[in-house]
Amino acid sequence: MMSTSKIHAGKIRDISLDLVSRLKHKGYNLDEEVMEASALLHDITKVHQIISEAVESNDVGELNRHINLVPNSFSDIYAQMMWMRRQFALPDNVEHAESGCHLLTYLGYGEIGGIIRRHNDPIVEISERAILCYSDRIVSLDIVPLEERFRYIYRKYGDKSELYNSSKELERLLLSTAGITFEELERMHHG
Repeated sequence: MMSTSKIHAGKIRDISLDLVSRLKHKGYNLDEEVMEASALLHDITKVHQIISEAVESNDVGELNRHINLVPNSFSDIYAQMMWMRRQFALPDNVEHAESGCHLLTYLGYGEIGGIIRRHNDPIVEISERAILCYSDRIVSLDIVPLEERFRYIYRKYGDKSELYNSSKELERLLLSTAGITFEELERMHHG
């Protein structure tokens, strides 16, 4: 059985590579290998953030909810997280995009780390980072409209109006330039 994180990352990879291919045909200089690696690795340290937040808030329910998502024990993951905090001088409440960037840079993948570092930021441009931002925002386990995805984001993180508005602009830019509608993208990558 495939984990939800593998499904999420795989779906983002597929959508991102589709958009890269379409945009390259329009003359944009985008790198498929960098895009694929960024899509697959964008949440590389997310489990560390989830477990850290749950441990720090004594949220046993959140820990139990994630127990089957990782092949390692929580103590191994917590040890990895503590190593990263010491190695990279990271604060206790570090976001996964930041810790993922540090880890990938440490491993020699600075370009991919740089893309991942800002994958939760507002952005409106055509680049690998922008494609990752958009793809991540329309995928939970399946592709969904931004409005639906942001209902979840608002519930979990509070008001993200600026991010939503820039995401709508980014969607218009990427899809119109690529020559595809959201509905076509959804049909091609559903399921």
